[in-house]
Amino acid sequence: MTMEVLLSKMGVLSLLTSFFTAQDDNRVGPLYKHVFPPALAPSLSFVGLPWKVVPFPQFELQSKWIAGLLSNRIALPSKEEMMEDIKAFYSLLEASGIPKRYTQNLGDCQFEYND
Repeated sequence: MTMEVLLSKMGVLSLLTSFFTAQDDNRVGPLYKHVFPPALAPSLSFVGLPWKVVPFPQFELQSKWIAGLLSNRIALPSKEEMMEDIKAFYSLLEASGIPKRYTQNLGDCQFEYND
């Protein structure tokens, strides 16, 4: 049995497919702070998507954030608030003339993001 067949039987493939069909110009999302899809947070999270970063400190901070959420030590905003934040971020990128494919390019903003 292939992994695709196994995931399909478990219903995981359709869930992931429905999430990833909204991709546009290599943008992964919508993701709150590049980690959480609001509809599935905190059950599904992504570590390490941002690029042009110092990777391992970035991964560690994202992982600690996820662990804090899963252990109920911290909480995410509501789904609506996360979507508002994502839309504001997308609007900022668009107003700055940044193509969608650079959504996860943090570059010089990494340390601001990490705070």
